[in-house]
Amino acid sequence: MLRKTLMSAVLAVGVLTLGVAAGCQSEAPAPAPAAQPAVTAPVSKYKAGDSVLAIWSSATTWYEGTVGASCPTGVLVTWSDGSAPTCNPDSKIVPNKTVAKADAKVGTKVYAQWSGTGFYEAEITKVSGDMYSVKYTSDSTTKDDLKLSQLRAM
Repeated sequence: MLRKTLMSAVLAVGVLTLGVAAGCQSEAPAPAPAAQPAVTAPVSKYKAGDSVLAIWSSATTWYEGTVGASCPTGVLVTWSDGSAPTCNPDSKIVPNKTVAKADAKVGTKVYAQWSGTGFYEAEITKVSGDMYSVKYTSDSTTKDDLKLSQLRAM
């Protein structure tokens, strides 16, 4: 019986040795990967419902729109002409505010309507009653007979 017990012990040690040699040893679990910081959208100064001018596809044309929900790079702008909303950073958005009559004087920098809902940066060059002339800064084109409602504050 002693011989049988010794043989069982030797056999058990052999199996254990073979298991370790074959890589079947029991290991501590691998540490959990470090938690990744949550990716969040940048905080915008614009809130849902704000009326804005925003750059759509060109670098110089501003269009009227309304701020919606936040998005990965800023806020969604719903365009007043019915175009599909786009995600815009704050750097391509300005408040859509009509110029106050008292501020609409020669030399005032404004966003002036060119056509439809498109606005360009301009400077008032002439005031004649309730009509305004502007010079667009992008190409020095001038436009006469704009109403105050066609000018936006910068």
